[in-house]
Amino acid sequence: MKDATTKEIVDSFFAVLSCQPVTKRRSITYDQGRERHGHKVLTERNGVQGYFAAPHSPWQGGSNENINGLLRQYLPLGSDLPIAFQVNTPPRKRPRYKSPLVVYTEHMRLLQHQSGTVH
Repeated sequence: MKDATTKEIVDSFFAVLSCQPVTKRRSITYDQGRERHGHKVLTERNGVQGYFAAPHSPWQGGSNENINGLLRQYLPLGSDLPIAFQVNTPPRKRPRYKSPLVVYTEHMRLLQHQSGTVH
């Protein structure tokens, strides 16, 4: 992103979410960051329902908080994410010691097999 304005955040989220199959765009959990300010616009643009983690309850955001902590070990706040591939390839305890990349790829293949195409 060029900056952290609400418009830029919504546009970036929209671009990433729009690349995903409709069946995978179910919901997004926001923390207490800036990204929550444009949640209504994002929902209107692509139909992804937004939910909010309670203040001081990072566990409600799921395993993404753990990944955020890992990223901050390598990158200062505001940095680009050139190491996203390296972060998403090591296996994790959940789910069943597979990497996020493997799980995502398996889901995409299953969707293609079920429908014959990705929407």
